[in-house]
Parts: sequence; C-alpha cells; structure tokens
Amino acid sequence: MSLQVKNHSFRYVLNQPQVSWQPQRSFDVVIAPDGSFQVQSGPAYIRGQVSQGHMQGQIVGDVCSYQFEADNSGTW
Repeated sequence: MSLQVKNHSFRYVLNQPQVSWQPQRSFDVVIAPDGSFQVQSGPAYIRGQVSQGHMQGQIVGDVCSYQFEADNSGTW
C-alpha cells in the first residue's frame, strides 16, 4: 500500500477483483485539522487518524477489511 499525502488529502483506490459488481472503490480523503479522516463509498469506507507523522486506520471493502499503519518522517 502506498499513499501520497498532499495538502492534507490523498486518494486511495481499493482493488477488489473478486467483487464483480464493484471491482474498485475510490476514496478521496481529506484529513481534518484534528488528524482524523473518514470517507464512505457505498458500504465501503476508509477511516483513521494521523498524528506526529504516523497514520493508522481501517479500510473496509465490499467483501474484505484491512487495518493499516504508516510512518512518514516528512510533513502531512
């Protein structure tokens, strides 16, 4: 998983080829001033928190779910 955060936002595309009716879900995510983020696309969503260069969250698709963590030494 790779994310490029610019201007407190990022885009994430969840590929789910096993879901014939929705093989991709796209999320245009804006990180709030408190570091939180949450976006829903149908029943799928991505949500989490950014703090001091560390991001953690959850991605829930139509038939799958993931927890993720990422670190960045730069600025968000």
